[in-house]
Amino acid sequence: MKVEEIFNNSNNNDGIYEKTKSLWNTKFSSLFSKSKIDESFWDELEESLVTSDVNVSFTFELIEFLKSYSLSNNINEPQIIIDLIKEKLIDLFKLPLSPIINSKKKIILFIGVNGSGKTTTIAKLSKYISNNGYSLLITAADTFRAAAREQIQQWGDDHSFDVFSSSKSKDPSAVVYDAIASAKSKDLDFLLIDTAGRLHTSHNLMEEMNKIYRTILKFSENYEICPLLIMDGTVGQNGINQAKEFNSLIPCNGIIMTKMDGTSKGGALISIAHELHIPIIFIGVGESIDSLIEFDPTFFVDNLLPQT
Repeated sequence: MKVEEIFNNSNNNDGIYEKTKSLWNTKFSSLFSKSKIDESFWDELEESLVTSDVNVSFTFELIEFLKSYSLSNNINEPQIIIDLIKEKLIDLFKLPLSPIINSKKKIILFIGVNGSGKTTTIAKLSKYISNNGYSLLITAADTFRAAAREQIQQWGDDHSFDVFSSSKSKDPSAVVYDAIASAKSKDLDFLLIDTAGRLHTSHNLMEEMNKIYRTILKFSENYEICPLLIMDGTVGQNGINQAKEFNSLIPCNGIIMTKMDGTSKGGALISIAHELHIPIIFIGVGESIDSLIEFDPTFFVDNLLPQT
């Protein structure tokens, strides 16, 4: 099976956006039940978007487009506006995925703030990769958190993943260097690197992350480097500035949103796509190792706005 197929398997998405869907339907149902479009319609639309975790800049941009389109085409039906909003949102999420979907071997570097779910997400993606017939090695490069190595090792033991860790070095870059050498010697398809969570305001920890990335750049050879940003879906727009800092330090190929099943802040995905221009690849929707699914923009947008 080709590497591309790892990222194209379909999953049952029923109910995964239930809390976000409920919030949006509550805020938008009365708005789109109006009989005509007037100035109050636009004011209510603006308020509904902003209070549903869509950032102000995209809200203004979207409404200006909708106003101009409706005036130019003499549109006065809210349902047409719904369809236009859906179209614009789906287009917003359609960013190129070619850096990830190809046949090269990969070193996947997982980065993000404390508590975003990196270690659990690594286990989930490892299961996804392994199920499709590819060899992999997980690297426990979080030498900061006391239980990190034990946690990832437990995932490995439970699901027969090979885990590389070192009790000799507290330098995560040294651990990563040894892990790359091990992956090369075994001719493995994937190397997945767990890292310590860190805040974007912590200069020393961010510099440590940069050192890890430089080590990968220097020794990756025939492996494609794929940094993935792990974001906690429950924090809404608050994580965007953090994500910008991470991406400015290490250009990310994609985003995995975690904890999406338990949040009403799914509207923040719109802000994330608008501000970061990084494709959202997967979403985490539970604690089980199989609860990682491909992000489907059309399905997501269809869940946001009221069905008529």
